[in-house]
Amino acid sequence: RTLPGDMYLSTTAVVLAELFKMLASAAIIWKEKGSLEGLWQHVYYFTVVQWKDALKISVPAILYVIQNNLQYVAISNLEAAVFQVTYQLKIMTTAIFSLSL
Repeated sequence: RTLPGDMYLSTTAVVLAELFKMLASAAIIWKEKGSLEGLWQHVYYFTVVQWKDALKISVPAILYVIQNNLQYVAISNLEAAVFQVTYQLKIMTTAIFSLSL
């Protein structure tokens, strides 16, 4: 650790990052649809009408949030060099798993 004590809650940082992404996505859809009603229809269609697809997408989304939380835990407990090496390993493991598919 470079600084003693907690400077922020990692869960709060992750939730706020995801909230900002959601707001940015909503703004883009709002601009494309041209109205707030179009935005709500779009969200309703893809979350309620096509709920099976939304459920399929929620699994990797939840895993992504867990991964982001674990990254904050790792960076607060590991040295910077060790964290960078292990963080970059995920690229290699993703490539290996994609080849195995």
